[in-house]
Amino acid sequence: MHGRSDTRGDRSVASSGGSTIVYTLGSLHIGGTELRSLELIAALKRRHSGLSLILYISCRDGGPLEPAFRDLGIPIVQGRRGLVGMVDLWRLCRRSRAAILHTNADTVSGFYCFAAALGGVKVRIAHYRNSAPPSASLYQRLILHSGRLLLKLSATRVVGVCEGARALAGVRPEKWLTFYNGIPDAAAAPPPPSPGPPALLFLGRIHPEKGYAKTVDIFEALLARPGTEAALHFVGAGSAAETAKLRRRIGASPFASAITVHGSSREPHEHLRRARVLLLPSAREGLPGAVLEALSQGVSVVASDLPGVREIESVSIGVHCIARDAPAADWADAVEEALAQARPDDIRSRFREGPFGFADYVRGFERLWALPADEEAGGQ
Repeated sequence: MHGRSDTRGDRSVASSGGSTIVYTLGSLHIGGTELRSLELIAALKRRHSGLSLILYISCRDGGPLEPAFRDLGIPIVQGRRGLVGMVDLWRLCRRSRAAILHTNADTVSGFYCFAAALGGVKVRIAHYRNSAPPSASLYQRLILHSGRLLLKLSATRVVGVCEGARALAGVRPEKWLTFYNGIPDAAAAPPPPSPGPPALLFLGRIHPEKGYAKTVDIFEALLARPGTEAALHFVGAGSAAETAKLRRRIGASPFASAITVHGSSREPHEHLRRARVLLLPSAREGLPGAVLEALSQGVSVVASDLPGVREIESVSIGVHCIARDAPAADWADAVEEALAQARPDDIRSRFREGPFGFADYVRGFERLWALPADEEAGGQ
């Protein structure tokens, strides 16, 4: 991949005087963590022109966000997947003489921090983005528990996108910092409601844990009610296999003509601006960025009753939490309620008063990484 190095042979990431930050991501696909990271790093580069940051990824290819990171002047280093990748990270840390590791790896964060400790990195930050592990398999349980042990031994700071994520990390409150994601202010007010049926939006990966099939079930339960009209839009990337499953499920629906699959989008705001309700029947989340984005645009949300969603609900209006395994009819009831009670201006206003401001988010990272907060006060 152009602009990306292999840690096993590359020497273009030589020491920059011990002030380098190694920031890890799983991939550069369009996802919540990746988009939040891109927004954050862009803002920090504007405020700190000399910021030395290396992006370490652990996937076979980069992803559609690679050019955007490269345009910021960020070196991208590719490590191998699995435990052998820890050797690659160790080599990178030693070669760059990194001062800080900031890893976004959830259950394997402890492994990353351990490799960085062996590589001489003094500050090792584990950033938890989810409140539950990816599965309950034996392998994942082994990773979870061994990762927690290594986390306690080698992380100097553990932060998470919501208080609910602390259970996944398994750390004591005194070692934990809840660090809410920040969302840039909406650029403009949403357009007036279109004359067509209200638009429901699924915004996220086309993946089973995001509940795309459940979304179609909910939509069918809603439209089966006499006199109900609506349209459903899917926006998000997915594997060819999962996207094909979604299209087959839609093809079998009596309401297929009212459902549109848009694929991946670098401009989710454009879809949110036209939506009336965001649907999020996920099996697991951290602090779902799609929910924050929706509320910032004044869009009501109907979402699974998960820890991070409840934390957003506690300081917002327009959020309707439903048990993920509740019948589709119950979800449809919540959608009807959300449509009837929607107050976009109030939703946007309350959201702006909440703890999800982008400026506070950037300043929080400046404190976390001990960056000078006043280098370019007007650059954000």
